[in-house]
Order: sequence, then C-alpha cells, then structure tokens
Amino acid sequence: MLLKIILLAVTLIVSAFASPLPAKSKSKGEKTKVSPVDSCWRNDSLAGAGARWILYANKSSMPPSEKCGQAYLDNMRGRCGVITTWKCDFVDKNGKRVEKKEKKENEKKIVAAKMTFFTHAFCNPDDALAAMGAASARKHKPSKCDEPPDWMLPPK
Repeated sequence: MLLKIILLAVTLIVSAFASPLPAKSKSKGEKTKVSPVDSCWRNDSLAGAGARWILYANKSSMPPSEKCGQAYLDNMRGRCGVITTWKCDFVDKNGKRVEKKEKKENEKKIVAAKMTFFTHAFCNPDDALAAMGAASARKHKPSKCDEPPDWMLPPK
C-alpha cells in the first residue's frame, strides 16, 4: 500500500513538470478527421515514474447514452490500479469536444469518446488493450497502442 502511495506521489510530481507533446505540423486549411477505429496511445516521457495515456473509442464502442468512459475507467483501474487526472469527453468528427450539458441536442455530432489519464509506469499496453476490449460496448479492442493521430494531441 505504501508503495502505491509513493508511486502516486512521484507520478503526480513528475507530471506537474512534464512538458506537453508538440503537435504535428499540418498544412493550412487541412482538417483532421477522427479515426473510425478505436485506438490507444501511451507516452513514457515522465522520467520512468508514470505514463500518460490517450484512449479513443468510437461511437459504437462508447455510445453517447452511457456515462463518458465509466466502463473504461473501471477496467483500467482493475488492470492498472491507481488512475490519476482522468478526463473523458465526447468529440465530434474533428476531435472537438461536444458539450455535455447539450449532449442530447448534439448527440448526432458525437462520433467518439476521448479519454486521457495517467498511470504508474508498470501499466503496459497489453493492460490497456484488455481493458478496452472488456469495456467496449461491442467488445472491440485495437490490435496495438501506437502513435496518436493529430487530433488526439494536446494543442500547442
């Protein structure tokens, strides 16, 4: 238990000093589109103390009628333990957040759910893939975790 607390504290301290990832350059006027398939990505740039994750579940895997990412959070906790800075947003075809308070009116705009969070360094892609498969409404999971598309990256 003490080890988990220490790992959490180190992860939080290191993540406070972590620099954001640079967005890939795009030509002017080019629009980014949300991928039609589920995907996951892990960044190990937290000095070995933790990992930053981005999970993407399309509308058939994470229906807008469900609470955003709840099953994914539960399954990630079951596989990896402590999850910090959890955030889940429903997004449109350009990767832009669709307001929750207007979800019913904007439900046709929603094409996916984007989940971001941190874990300890020992949580690996196999854990994330298994959690995604268990949480998906259609029991689908990506074949691997890799480089995210531009729309998933944080802004500059």
